[in-house]
Amino acid sequence: MKKFIWINTAITFCIVLSIVSLLFYFTFDRQITGFFCIGDIFPMSPYIDKSSAYVFKGKVGYDGQFFLAIALDPGLRNKRTIDALDNPKFRYRRIAYPVVGYIIGLGNIELIPYAMVGVNILCIVTIVLLISVLFQIESAGSRYRWLPVLILAIPGVWVTLCTSTADLLGTTLFTATLVGLRLCRNGLASVALCLACLTRETYLGVAMILIVLELRRNSGNALWLSFATVPALLWNALVYVHIREGTSGIRENFGVPFAGILAKWQAILEGGLTIKNLYEAYAFGLLMMAGLFLAASMIRTRRQPAAIPFSVLPYLVILITSKMQIFGYFANYLRVFIDIFLVNILITLREPADLVKKRLLLLYVPASVAYVIHYIFIFIFIH
Repeated sequence: MKKFIWINTAITFCIVLSIVSLLFYFTFDRQITGFFCIGDIFPMSPYIDKSSAYVFKGKVGYDGQFFLAIALDPGLRNKRTIDALDNPKFRYRRIAYPVVGYIIGLGNIELIPYAMVGVNILCIVTIVLLISVLFQIESAGSRYRWLPVLILAIPGVWVTLCTSTADLLGTTLFTATLVGLRLCRNGLASVALCLACLTRETYLGVAMILIVLELRRNSGNALWLSFATVPALLWNALVYVHIREGTSGIRENFGVPFAGILAKWQAILEGGLTIKNLYEAYAFGLLMMAGLFLAASMIRTRRQPAAIPFSVLPYLVILITSKMQIFGYFANYLRVFIDIFLVNILITLREPADLVKKRLLLLYVPASVAYVIHYIFIFIFIH
């Protein structure tokens, strides 16, 4: 393996471990539950010790608390576990991340939170490793071999790490699928895609695109990828049949194309010159630019469509149809659309990188730095 791959991986690990250590020891006062952003509005998981949990008082909390509740009781044996979920039918479909945390944590209630945070650390490092391998396969020029480390500049990476949601695991498995296809490792690609679909059901759309693309080149690959969707389809059907509480999340999150985007810009324009609103404007503008660059890349390569960038076409569709339920808070859309930011890095392998690198990729950095600083040095004072 080339030296630059190890260098990229080592740099990533050191940076991520340093940030996680600061959060754990300084921000969360050595309470691992701080990474799950547990509020006191929803009922807490019956398996969490309320006396030692890091709870954000007066706050709704964030999605990480629901993934933790499922990980502590993946079989939903305790009725109070379902009560601790804001939307059981929606949350329980995304079963892979909680189950991975449960398995690595050996089913131990005290170890599971550490395992879930550890999974996200490993995911970031693995993404950089996989993309570095992809750059080696594509024989990227030496001056571009540092680009995989720019994964650390994607703000959604840090949002996911700080709040312990499933997005990083999904992105890791999506990246592994692309690398597996590029290496002609059908088994690897299929297993990764299967787990990605169990992590977030939106990857079923990605799977459909990849299947169509592979049908044009190799029907055998398309068959492998088709099999990969079966477990997720069966799991989703099972959840719909047996979990009555909650909704699918479709009506709440999606609507008329571009209506949500326009509503978000209107909210930003009416929000004034507060720090939070300025960050919202920067972060949302960054997402819009990433989406436009990706759309432009698809248009340029439409006669010879490839997995990169066409695999994230479903996420562009999700982007233009999202409601304010997703766009209302920067932490939501920055992590939901991690793959759009990531593929903008990957397209530098086959397209001129200067424009994208200088005008977009490096613009990721301020958003990520601001978010991390906010979490480490400011958030502690409002707890």
